[in-house]
Amino acid sequence: MSNISMEEIDVIYDRYGKPVFRLLSDGRLVMFSGINSGFLVGDNLYDYRGRHVGWYSEGLIRDHHGHVVGFGENVTDYIHPFLPFKQYKPFSGYVQYEPFRPFLPFEPFRPFKSYGYILVFKPTVRDNQGKSKGNVDAELVLHAAAVEFSKYDRAVIVSGDGDFYCLYEFLEKNKKLFKIIIPNRKSESSLLSKFQQYKIFLIRDREKVERK
Repeated sequence: MSNISMEEIDVIYDRYGKPVFRLLSDGRLVMFSGINSGFLVGDNLYDYRGRHVGWYSEGLIRDHHGHVVGFGENVTDYIHPFLPFKQYKPFSGYVQYEPFRPFLPFEPFRPFKSYGYILVFKPTVRDNQGKSKGNVDAELVLHAAAVEFSKYDRAVIVSGDGDFYCLYEFLEKNKKLFKIIIPNRKSESSLLSKFQQYKIFLIRDREKVERK
Protein backbone atom coordinates (compact mmCIF):
# COMPACT_ATOMS: atom_id res chain seq x y z
CA MET A 1 0.00 0.00 0.00
CA SER A 2 1.16 3.54 -0.66
CA ASN A 3 2.41 5.53 2.26
CA ILE A 4 0.33 8.64 1.62
CA SER A 5 0.46 10.93 4.65
CA MET A 6 -2.59 10.26 6.78
CA GLU A 7 -4.23 12.58 9.23
CA GLU A 8 -3.94 11.78 12.93
CA ILE A 9 -7.47 11.51 14.32
CA ASP A 10 -6.69 10.31 17.85
CA VAL A 11 -3.87 9.46 20.24
CA ILE A 12 -4.18 6.30 22.33
CA TYR A 13 -2.83 6.26 25.89
CA ASP A 14 -2.18 3.21 28.02
CA ARG A 15 -3.55 2.69 31.53
CA TYR A 16 -0.70 4.76 32.97
CA GLY A 17 -1.43 7.73 30.76
CA LYS A 18 1.54 7.13 28.46
CA PRO A 19 0.85 7.89 24.77
CA VAL A 20 1.54 4.69 22.82
CA PHE A 21 -0.27 4.86 19.47
CA ARG A 22 -1.47 7.32 16.87
CA LEU A 23 -4.78 6.50 15.19
CA LEU A 24 -4.68 7.58 11.55
CA SER A 25 -7.58 8.43 9.27
CA ASP A 26 -7.12 5.18 7.27
CA GLY A 27 -7.74 3.14 10.45
CA ARG A 28 -4.12 2.31 11.24
CA LEU A 29 -2.69 2.30 14.75
CA VAL A 30 0.97 3.26 14.54
CA MET A 31 3.56 3.69 17.25
CA PHE A 32 5.20 7.09 17.64
CA SER A 33 8.28 5.52 16.11
CA GLY A 34 6.26 5.01 12.91
CA ILE A 35 5.85 1.22 13.18
CA ASN A 36 2.46 -0.16 12.16
CA SER A 37 0.87 -2.01 15.06
CA GLY A 38 -2.72 -2.73 14.05
CA PHE A 39 -5.77 -1.44 12.23
CA LEU A 40 -9.47 -0.85 12.70
CA VAL A 41 -12.34 -2.32 10.72
CA GLY A 42 -15.39 -0.53 12.01
CA ASP A 43 -14.77 -0.56 15.75
CA ASN A 44 -12.92 -3.91 15.66
CA LEU A 45 -9.18 -3.82 16.32
CA TYR A 46 -6.88 -6.32 14.58
CA ASP A 47 -3.14 -6.90 14.48
CA TYR A 48 -1.32 -7.65 11.23
CA ARG A 49 -1.52 -11.38 11.82
CA GLY A 50 -5.27 -11.10 11.45
CA ARG A 51 -6.02 -11.64 15.13
CA HIS A 52 -8.88 -9.76 16.69
CA VAL A 53 -7.44 -8.02 19.76
CA GLY A 54 -10.24 -5.76 20.99
CA TRP A 55 -12.60 -2.92 20.24
CA TYR A 56 -12.20 0.83 19.89
CA SER A 57 -15.41 2.65 20.70
CA GLU A 58 -16.29 6.06 22.15
CA GLY A 59 -12.65 6.82 22.86
CA LEU A 60 -11.87 3.57 24.70
CA ILE A 61 -10.01 0.39 23.74
CA ARG A 62 -11.36 -2.72 25.46
CA ASP A 63 -9.90 -6.23 25.38
CA HIS A 64 -11.82 -9.50 25.12
CA HIS A 65 -12.58 -9.41 28.85
CA GLY A 66 -14.16 -5.97 28.58
CA HIS A 67 -11.30 -4.28 30.42
CA VAL A 68 -10.23 -0.81 29.35
CA VAL A 69 -6.62 -1.14 28.13
CA GLY A 70 -6.33 2.19 26.33
CA PHE A 71 -8.09 5.49 25.90
CA GLY A 72 -8.09 8.37 23.45
CA GLU A 73 -8.10 12.14 23.67
CA ASN A 74 -11.87 12.45 23.97
CA VAL A 75 -13.68 9.69 25.85
CA THR A 76 -17.45 9.78 25.41
CA ASP A 77 -18.21 6.38 26.96
CA TYR A 78 -19.23 7.22 30.54
CA ILE A 79 -18.76 3.63 31.78
CA HIS A 80 -15.06 3.32 32.49
CA PRO A 81 -12.57 3.17 35.35
CA PHE A 82 -10.56 6.18 36.51
CA LEU A 83 -8.36 7.42 33.69
CA PRO A 84 -4.88 8.75 34.57
CA PHE A 85 -3.44 12.09 33.55
CA LYS A 86 -2.08 12.13 30.02
CA GLN A 87 1.68 12.36 29.65
CA TYR A 88 3.36 14.49 27.00
CA LYS A 89 3.34 13.08 23.50
CA PRO A 90 6.74 12.27 21.98
CA PHE A 91 7.86 13.39 18.53
CA SER A 92 6.11 11.46 15.77
CA GLY A 93 8.48 9.56 13.52
CA TYR A 94 8.13 8.77 9.82
CA VAL A 95 5.24 6.36 9.32
CA GLN A 96 6.33 3.13 7.66
CA TYR A 97 4.55 1.56 4.71
CA GLU A 98 1.56 -0.45 5.80
CA PRO A 99 1.88 -4.25 5.48
CA PHE A 100 -0.79 -6.15 3.58
CA ARG A 101 -3.89 -6.56 5.68
CA PRO A 102 -4.62 -10.27 6.27
CA PHE A 103 -7.86 -12.20 5.96
CA LEU A 104 -9.98 -11.42 9.00
CA PRO A 105 -11.85 -13.90 11.22
CA PHE A 106 -15.36 -13.37 12.50
CA GLU A 107 -15.75 -10.77 15.22
CA PRO A 108 -16.04 -12.46 18.65
CA PHE A 109 -18.90 -11.66 21.00
CA ARG A 110 -18.32 -8.63 23.15
CA PRO A 111 -17.97 -9.24 26.91
CA PHE A 112 -20.71 -8.00 29.24
CA LYS A 113 -18.35 -5.55 30.91
CA SER A 114 -18.05 -3.52 27.73
CA TYR A 115 -21.77 -2.80 27.96
CA GLY A 116 -21.57 -1.67 31.57
CA TYR A 117 -22.61 -4.91 33.26
CA ILE A 118 -21.00 -5.96 36.54
CA LEU A 119 -20.88 -9.72 37.04
CA VAL A 120 -21.36 -11.18 40.52
CA PHE A 121 -20.18 -14.75 41.11
CA LYS A 122 -20.92 -17.24 43.87
CA PRO A 123 -19.11 -20.35 45.15
CA THR A 124 -20.29 -23.68 43.71
CA VAL A 125 -19.68 -27.36 44.32
CA ARG A 126 -19.47 -30.27 41.88
CA ASP A 127 -21.66 -33.37 41.86
CA ASN A 128 -20.50 -36.95 41.28
CA GLN A 129 -20.37 -36.35 37.53
CA GLY A 130 -18.17 -33.29 37.95
CA LYS A 131 -20.87 -30.80 37.03
CA SER A 132 -21.13 -27.52 38.94
CA LYS A 133 -24.14 -27.23 41.22
CA GLY A 134 -25.64 -24.06 42.60
CA ASN A 135 -28.29 -21.46 41.97
CA VAL A 136 -28.35 -17.71 42.46
CA ASP A 137 -31.80 -17.28 44.00
CA ALA A 138 -30.54 -16.14 47.41
CA GLU A 139 -27.81 -13.95 45.88
CA LEU A 140 -30.26 -12.24 43.55
CA VAL A 141 -32.68 -11.39 46.36
CA LEU A 142 -29.90 -10.27 48.71
CA HIS A 143 -28.14 -8.05 46.15
CA ALA A 144 -31.35 -6.56 44.74
CA ALA A 145 -32.99 -5.87 48.10
CA ALA A 146 -29.96 -4.95 50.23
CA VAL A 147 -26.37 -5.01 48.93
CA GLU A 148 -26.97 -3.02 45.72
CA PHE A 149 -30.35 -1.49 46.60
CA SER A 150 -29.11 2.09 46.94
CA LYS A 151 -26.88 1.86 43.84
CA TYR A 152 -29.53 1.49 41.13
CA ASP A 153 -32.70 3.29 40.09
CA ARG A 154 -34.87 0.44 38.85
CA ALA A 155 -34.44 -3.29 38.41
CA VAL A 156 -34.87 -5.59 35.42
CA ILE A 157 -35.15 -9.22 36.53
CA VAL A 158 -34.81 -12.05 34.00
CA SER A 159 -36.83 -14.89 35.46
CA GLY A 160 -40.35 -16.22 35.45
CA ASP A 161 -39.83 -18.08 38.73
CA GLY A 162 -42.53 -17.58 41.34
CA ASP A 163 -39.89 -17.85 44.08
CA PHE A 164 -39.09 -14.20 43.41
CA TYR A 165 -42.63 -13.06 44.19
CA CYS A 166 -41.56 -11.44 47.47
CA LEU A 167 -38.68 -9.63 45.73
CA TYR A 168 -40.97 -8.26 43.02
CA GLU A 169 -43.46 -7.17 45.66
CA PHE A 170 -40.71 -5.43 47.64
CA LEU A 171 -39.31 -3.68 44.56
CA GLU A 172 -42.75 -2.58 43.41
CA LYS A 173 -43.55 -1.15 46.84
CA ASN A 174 -40.30 0.84 46.74
CA LYS A 175 -40.93 1.95 43.12
CA LYS A 176 -37.84 0.11 41.88
CA LEU A 177 -39.39 -2.63 39.75
CA PHE A 178 -39.01 -1.78 36.06
CA LYS A 179 -39.41 -5.00 34.07
CA ILE A 180 -39.67 -8.77 34.51
CA ILE A 181 -38.30 -10.57 31.46
CA ILE A 182 -39.83 -14.03 31.01
CA PRO A 183 -37.49 -16.34 29.02
CA ASN A 184 -40.36 -18.52 27.76
CA ARG A 185 -43.99 -19.33 28.50
CA LYS A 186 -43.15 -22.58 30.26
CA SER A 187 -40.99 -20.74 32.79
CA GLU A 188 -43.73 -18.32 33.83
CA SER A 189 -45.24 -18.96 37.25
CA SER A 190 -48.93 -18.25 37.79
CA LEU A 191 -47.89 -16.43 40.97
CA LEU A 192 -46.68 -13.56 38.80
CA SER A 193 -50.11 -12.67 37.44
CA LYS A 194 -50.13 -9.67 39.78
CA PHE A 195 -47.16 -8.18 37.92
CA GLN A 196 -48.60 -8.36 34.41
CA GLN A 197 -47.77 -4.73 33.61
CA TYR A 198 -44.06 -5.38 34.16
CA LYS A 199 -43.72 -8.50 32.02
CA ILE A 200 -41.81 -8.84 28.77
CA PHE A 201 -41.86 -12.22 27.02
CA LEU A 202 -38.54 -12.88 25.34
CA ILE A 203 -40.09 -15.29 22.84
CA ARG A 204 -42.10 -12.39 21.40
CA ASP A 205 -39.21 -9.95 21.14
CA ARG A 206 -36.32 -12.30 20.34
CA GLU A 207 -35.89 -10.83 16.84
CA LYS A 208 -35.08 -7.46 18.40
CA VAL A 209 -32.15 -8.79 20.43
CA GLU A 210 -30.79 -11.86 18.63
CA ARG A 211 -27.56 -11.68 16.68
CA LYS A 212 -28.18 -11.29 12.94
